[in-house]
Amino acid sequence: MSRFRNALDKLQTFTQTQSTRRVEPSSAEDDVDALARSVDEVLQILEEYKLERDRADRDARASEKKLHNILSASPIGISIYDASGRCLSANESLARIVGTTREELLLQSGKNIVPRKVRGIQDEVTRTIDTQTATRCEMVAESDVGENIVLDCHLVPLGAGGLLFMARDITERRRAENELRMCQFSIDQMSLAVFFMNMEAGFHYVNEQACRSLGYSRKELLNLKLWNIDPIYPKSKAWNGRQCHAPVL
Repeated sequence: MSRFRNALDKLQTFTQTQSTRRVEPSSAEDDVDALARSVDEVLQILEEYKLERDRADRDARASEKKLHNILSASPIGISIYDASGRCLSANESLARIVGTTREELLLQSGKNIVPRKVRGIQDEVTRTIDTQTATRCEMVAESDVGENIVLDCHLVPLGAGGLLFMARDITERRRAENELRMCQFSIDQMSLAVFFMNMEAGFHYVNEQACRSLGYSRKELLNLKLWNIDPIYPKSKAWNGRQCHAPVL
């Protein structure tokens, strides 16, 4: 752009000089040639800028298309908002997670990221924008049939006051973790000693009754091998490289 300004200044200076001085017939042709060269220089620079602008526009469109393809293919729900809260982009994954359409998401604002009832989401949006610090939080949303849906949410502040929102549905994972905890609790409360063995004949898990029956703490048992607790099962017999049998207690 500085080249363009310099060429324009040169052309302007030349024309002003010509308008204020008397032009001799002998120098008129040289003046015309000089003016032509100045105009030609300005036009060439304009053409270069136009080509650069067209190239930049093509690169911007290509980058925008690539970004759209990446967002569309992502299994993570993603939406992007500008400083005014207007939704600039949203993918189908987010629409599926929150139970709406992509078109409806594009009508949402940063103050109403999802149409479902997401408890506390607005507080996190405000905190992220005010502090300009990325936030990760677990939110509970209400489905169309009244069931709770657990979302792993990421909110990231963008330049010029924008906001990136990402969400994953972790409802099934949380349900499985709860069921596993219930299963472990049930095993821990059993009156029968339970041992889980690993491939090295070590104890992977033991319940409370197993600890009481052997007189070890859980931490101690998990650091022992089968042959350490019962000489009837020496290493040479208890472990053949394929399977290991713990004593029934």
